[in-house]
Amino acid sequence: MKSAILFIFFFIFGCFSQGIPHLKFGNQESKALEIGKRHVKLFLDSIESKNEKMIGILFKSTETDQMHIPTLIDMLQGFDISVESAYFNNKGEINANLRVDGIVPGVIILTKTPNSPTGYQISALGFQKPEGKSGLLFSMCYIGLFWCAIEIVATWAIGY
Repeated sequence: MKSAILFIFFFIFGCFSQGIPHLKFGNQESKALEIGKRHVKLFLDSIESKNEKMIGILFKSTETDQMHIPTLIDMLQGFDISVESAYFNNKGEINANLRVDGIVPGVIILTKTPNSPTGYQISALGFQKPEGKSGLLFSMCYIGLFWCAIEIVATWAIGY
């Protein structure tokens, strides 16, 4: 009897000392979601206030990207972008699933950096776009993010 009680005690103690896996996952997922939502809100606020400097900080961008910021700001005025879900990938980055204007699915990858107010920068983005009768084509951009975003927004205007 005592050995059964000790076994149960050590089993329960072991579970709680290691953490309950689904609770750990849920906490990490909610942390990733919180960071993703905060980052996108800051981005949308920067679009609305036309804060080019902040947009440059929120994205991992090249010098060439910087010259496209005004065009990106003009094209994204009035768009609603929401983070639907997010998780940490095996590299410690955040993959955040987006919805643009409640219709267009997309994804951003946030990479840890000390240079951003959220502690992350958008290092890649991708969106589904119409591709003839075959359905949707998913494209991902890692370099030239602003130019890619401008092309995607232009595609939305035509395809959706």
